[in-house]
Amino acid sequence: MSPAPRRPNPIRSFAAVAIVLLAVSSCRTWQEWNGPPAAALAEKPDRVRVTNSEGRQFTIVSPVLEGDSLIGFPLFGPMGVQAPRSAIATADIQRIELRGVSGTRTVLAVGGGVTLLLVAAAAIGAATEDPAPPPSDVSSCPLVYSWDGERWRLDSGTFGGAITEALARTDVDNLDYATASADGIVRLKVANELAETDYVDALRLLVVDHPIGTTVAPSSQGEIRGLREPRPPDAARGLDGTDALARLAARDGWSWESSLSTPVAGRDPRDGLELEFARPPQVSRARLVVDGRNTPWAAHLLAEYLRAHGAGLDAWYASLDEDPARARRFFGRLADQAFLRVSVLTYDGWRTQALVWEAGPEIVKRQVVSLDLSRVGGETVRVRLTAPASFWLVDHAAIDYGPEPSFIVRDADVATARQPDGTDVRAPFADQDGSYWVARTGDSAEVRFRVPSPTPGRARTYLIASSGWYRVDAHRDGPPDEETLTRIESEPDAIARISLERREAALSALEGLALSR
Repeated sequence: MSPAPRRPNPIRSFAAVAIVLLAVSSCRTWQEWNGPPAAALAEKPDRVRVTNSEGRQFTIVSPVLEGDSLIGFPLFGPMGVQAPRSAIATADIQRIELRGVSGTRTVLAVGGGVTLLLVAAAAIGAATEDPAPPPSDVSSCPLVYSWDGERWRLDSGTFGGAITEALARTDVDNLDYATASADGIVRLKVANELAETDYVDALRLLVVDHPIGTTVAPSSQGEIRGLREPRPPDAARGLDGTDALARLAARDGWSWESSLSTPVAGRDPRDGLELEFARPPQVSRARLVVDGRNTPWAAHLLAEYLRAHGAGLDAWYASLDEDPARARRFFGRLADQAFLRVSVLTYDGWRTQALVWEAGPEIVKRQVVSLDLSRVGGETVRVRLTAPASFWLVDHAAIDYGPEPSFIVRDADVATARQPDGTDVRAPFADQDGSYWVARTGDSAEVRFRVPSPTPGRARTYLIASSGWYRVDAHRDGPPDEETLTRIESEPDAIARISLERREAALSALEGLALSR
């Protein structure tokens, strides 16, 4: 039986948020919209900035117009503190402004509690001799933008978790915004906007033609899977007993995340969701679809783990590259602890079936997991998704039964690849041969692909297959933190436990700051 929902800590749910909102300043570089709000939203902006009738100004992320209200996620200040989904009456809007998407801002604008944790972590650092990095110190992986025919749209974060050359891998991801021009060209832009160095070995555009009314998406291993009729859960609860069904019903940016008000003493250090799906008779296999992303807190703690190596970080990287088997063992432990674990309730109890791969905090990724239901009894399939608390945002989950639809996969040829200064970089993108395009912070390249003609009577989906690795620009001075390194090497669920300990310390520091004002 799930525990009863706990009463929220009012300091954490109100005072701590309030002090952060008071501490940050407003955004810049906006253009005023001179028409009604409905016309502004017809432009499908990623966010709008609103001034209400009282002269108060704030940003709305993922804005939609419902009835006489503008609904979305209020985002306050350059540190990206995001409040819960809420509404403002259009009659109360005095001014509305538009701007384009920024990949770096997107990293900091996901999740309400997790961004608060980053602010709190910085507050701890301000009072110590060894300051914690600022909230913007988040690294993840290269970003990929798609040209939708009118503008660039952030569409993917690639090969997350490949933090050294021995861990280089190929990542496959759906492109939601990629659009072919009349002459059959799809434009992508690869950009490094974070504190890291990226090494891209190859970039492939996969063109998938499939029956109309079906979709395709990659598995965690990069295999393309067909989906015919994914069904949302009939019930969904957080492990603390809170109802999460509304948050998982659609891929809409309204994600489930760990509650910051839940006490952690004596608890399993992992958090997550329990889902229930109706099961058709005699079905023994299914495909679970998960749309989710990591939080900035998870990326922040990865950087903290790297910093724990102190001045020995470069030597640690080198030891992994010299011994790929050791690198794989290390990554296996990391994956088992930090990735989203998928378990199914069987006759023998809960059994782990797969891991949903690290996705990065930039954008929601869809991943498909094969489920074996042969030892599941009854008419209900129960699935658990678990990970360290505050590590994941889960936007949507669904299950697909029955045979997969057929589909055709073709590779598109790289037509051109150029940096902004005109430098031709087609060669490293065209083939996976160890010849890297090296991108430091601020670098980018536009890659154009020539796509084949559509198959008559079929729908088309584009996916990106990116190969490479990246190196986080973590601080390297001082002696190593042997206690942290030893715990992660040997203690079960060490990452989850360390995350909870630092989460509690960060929130306590923020509470103290709130009460002192």
